[in-house]
Amino acid sequence: MDHLNHPHGQHHHENYRHVLASRVRPAVAVCRSRAEIVRVLRNQELRDKIGQMGIDVVTSTPEQLAEVVATDLEKWAKVIKTANIPKTN
Repeated sequence: MDHLNHPHGQHHHENYRHVLASRVRPAVAVCRSRAEIVRVLRNQELRDKIGQMGIDVVTSTPEQLAEVVATDLEKWAKVIKTANIPKTN
């Protein structure tokens, strides 16, 4: 986890990797795909190899991911506003 020293305070930052699907994808297909991904990521040998790269494997539900994204958007919007970072195209 990175901690950014910023003139307006210290901010915690994490990098995420997500698997996303279209909103029109049937829920049963999303559940099946997620279950298979979680099954693979539970493999200890794979987790150990990923861990050697300094990466923590964390799985979540689509609802949990939506909460994380919403929270991060709110947090970083405040940082951008407080730091007066201009919008760019």
